[in-house]
Amino acid sequence: MVLISVFCILLILNVFIFVLPNSDVINELMEAVHNADYKHVKFLLSLDPEVLSSRPPVLVDRTDDTNNRTSLLVCGLDMKNRNRTEVDSECKRIAKALYKGGAAMKHVDKFGWDALSMGAVRGFTKFCRYLITEHHLDPNKQDVEGRTALMKAAGHGYFDTFAMLLNNGANLSIVHGENNLSAVHYGTIYAMQNPGQIEFLQNLTSFVTGRTELRFQHSPQSIDSFVDKDKRTALMYAAISNNIEVCTILLAAGADPRRVDGFGVPCHSMPSSETLRGRLVEAGITLTEQEHTEWLQKSTKKKKTTSNKMKVEL
Repeated sequence: MVLISVFCILLILNVFIFVLPNSDVINELMEAVHNADYKHVKFLLSLDPEVLSSRPPVLVDRTDDTNNRTSLLVCGLDMKNRNRTEVDSECKRIAKALYKGGAAMKHVDKFGWDALSMGAVRGFTKFCRYLITEHHLDPNKQDVEGRTALMKAAGHGYFDTFAMLLNNGANLSIVHGENNLSAVHYGTIYAMQNPGQIEFLQNLTSFVTGRTELRFQHSPQSIDSFVDKDKRTALMYAAISNNIEVCTILLAAGADPRRVDGFGVPCHSMPSSETLRGRLVEAGITLTEQEHTEWLQKSTKKKKTTSNKMKVEL
C-alpha cells in the first residue's frame, strides 16, 4: 500500500500541470482582447452599430463555441513576448472597458474557470486584484475539477499573484483532487519541476508562515499543517523526490522531518538518497535538541518563580 502511494506521488510530480485549454478567437473584439490591445478594444467598444452598419455589432459577452468563453476570459492569452507586467496592466484597463460595455464579469466557461482563474494562471496580479476588489469575484471559487485561483497561481510560480490572493481572502485550507493537494503542495511541486524558480518557494513559504517583511493580512500557518489524504506534508513530497534544495527551503520554513505519514513512515526515511536521509535525520536531531533546551529554560524559569513566591510567603 505504501509503495503504491509513493508511486502515485511520483506520478503527480512527473505529470503535474494546470493545462489552460485553448481558446477560439471568434470576432474582432475577442482578438483584440486576446492580444491585450487596449487601444483597439476601446475603438471597437466606441463604435455605434446604427451609424456604422457595415460592421457587425460588438457583443462583449459573445462566447466561443468550444469553451463557452467570453472576451474577458481570454484577456492577454497571446502576450506576443511582451513584458508580463505590461500585459497585466493592459488587461486591467481592458477589463474596465469591457465592464463599461456591459460585460458579465462573473461569467464562467465550460471548465468552471472565471476571469480570476484565467488571470491567476498567467500571473496577472493587477487584473486579478481589480476583479476581486471591484467586482467581488470569489478567490475561493473552484472550477469543475476543484481547483482555486490560489492553486493555479502557486502551480505556475507566480508569487505576487499568490500573495495578493491570500491577502484578499483566498483560503489555503482548500484541497483539490483525490490526493487532497493544497496550494502549498502545488507550489512545492512547481519548485521541484523548475529548479531555476526556487526563489518562488522561498517567498511562498515565508509568506504562508509569516516569516517575511512583506505585509500580510492572513493568519500565519505552520508549513506542516498542509497534508494530503495520506497525511503527507510538502517536505515529504520533496523527500520522496530526493530534492535537497527544496527540502532545505522547507526545513528553513519550519517543516519537521520527524513527522510520519498516514502509513507510519517517518519523513527522514522517505528519500532514496543517503545524503538527503542524513540531512533530514540531522535536522530532526537539531529540532529535538532545541525543544529540549526550550523545555529546560521554561522549567528553570518556573522553578525560580516558585522559589521567589515561597520566599515572599516566608
